[in-house]
Amino acid sequence: MYLHQLVKFFHVWSSIWPILMKKQLLDSFHRIFDRIEQGDTHLSGEDVTSLRQIFLLLSITSCHDHAHDDSRMYYDCAFKCAHLCPQTGDLSELQSILLTSLYLQLTRQHAPWIGISGQAVRLAQSLGLHRHSRRFKFCAGEVELRKRIWWCVYAVDIACSIVHGLPKMIQDEDVDTDLPIDADLDDSTTADLPLPLPGEPTNMEIFISYIRLLKIISACLKSLYTTTKRRNGVTKITTLDQELSVWRNSIGHLQPRGAERDEELVEGPRTNSNYHYFEMEFLGFLSNVALLLIHQPALTFDQKHPQFMKSLSTCVNAGSNILRTLDHNKDDIRLHCLLPNRSSIVFKSALMCFYHHWICTSLSLTPTVDLDMSLEKISNIATRLLQSHKVELGGPGIDTTSELDRHTLSTAIHLIWEFWSHHEAPRTASFSPHQSTPRLGQGHSTYFHTQAIGIDSAELGANSRPEASMEIGHVDLGILDEGLLDFDWL
Repeated sequence: MYLHQLVKFFHVWSSIWPILMKKQLLDSFHRIFDRIEQGDTHLSGEDVTSLRQIFLLLSITSCHDHAHDDSRMYYDCAFKCAHLCPQTGDLSELQSILLTSLYLQLTRQHAPWIGISGQAVRLAQSLGLHRHSRRFKFCAGEVELRKRIWWCVYAVDIACSIVHGLPKMIQDEDVDTDLPIDADLDDSTTADLPLPLPGEPTNMEIFISYIRLLKIISACLKSLYTTTKRRNGVTKITTLDQELSVWRNSIGHLQPRGAERDEELVEGPRTNSNYHYFEMEFLGFLSNVALLLIHQPALTFDQKHPQFMKSLSTCVNAGSNILRTLDHNKDDIRLHCLLPNRSSIVFKSALMCFYHHWICTSLSLTPTVDLDMSLEKISNIATRLLQSHKVELGGPGIDTTSELDRHTLSTAIHLIWEFWSHHEAPRTASFSPHQSTPRLGQGHSTYFHTQAIGIDSAELGANSRPEASMEIGHVDLGILDEGLLDFDWL
């Protein structure tokens, strides 16, 4: 059973988390358990480190299978192993830290995840992983392993920055290491890389595309979201949008022939593709997240500015694609937990669609986007996703030291249906985002007839209305404060 779980990790994660060599880990697994079966429990420090990694892999695969009790048990075993051997500050320790980071992401333990991600960045830099391989004398296999580990650290740093709004620790100007070579690798001690034949698919092709997209997101965070460098916003948005379009064209060969629309990146399974369905869904999902990051600063422009409606239309398209992707993959924990936090992106995507409707109504404009999904369906999907997340936060294997996250989700669900009620209300007066929306902390609540729009009462709890008579506490979702969006972009 253990061997099956370890092999499953490489099948599920190797294309976006290639930090371990399959052959070496399985060799360590057989060596350790052969010794244990023979009654030899005196393990070396290297064996204890390998055992820690094995337990972390088991905890991650169990989490992916929704076996939360087993996942927590394996993680506790890995934690004990970490205290049995001294910190060596080598590549093996960094691999263990990255596996711990992945586990914390999947279980949404964001507070310890911040510390672990910072620890991974500092250890990787101390090992020189951010520097070009010509500065070191390693065999070809170890050079490739160091590259892959570094770019996984890079991904963790960007994920932490986006989810928590923290500055990136890694500055692109300090990095001169190359991207990995497009070749599958099982042994870091090899002197010759097994390069693929022309047209032969590899897991690295997906990973390289993933890192190139993250580099665009990193440039976006630096040029549009730093404290002091926000001028020339239109030029920056246009440049980043063009870079993202070039990236999308570069992965066209990974999709089935005939996929021409951006949203087709997030539609049904690729029956004629050589790649896993999840990897294509993940890249499509993340590219839509990148579109939101690039274009949402333009929503702070004056509404008469040409870039405002152009970027709003792009954000609405990206938001509807994100909701569709998450709804189609509601049972896959990887897509919901890796990047970014599911609840925030669901609420933001739904809000974009409503905001577009409000702007077009208040300015008497024809909608610039013809949504495939109605606002009714958008509200339905967003509420279902947020409610399922709220249920998970109360389940096993999730660190719930307070009710703040669940309370925030209740507030988000309430606001979505508040928006929907205004949309469906008799058109006695036009509704704008600066009118009838209650400010947080006023204890306002509204009765919503959920059955009329197809929401099952079982999805929302015992009552047939979402959070009826709910007291909205002092939870700031960052959308209602006056002057919040007064940035110097132009």
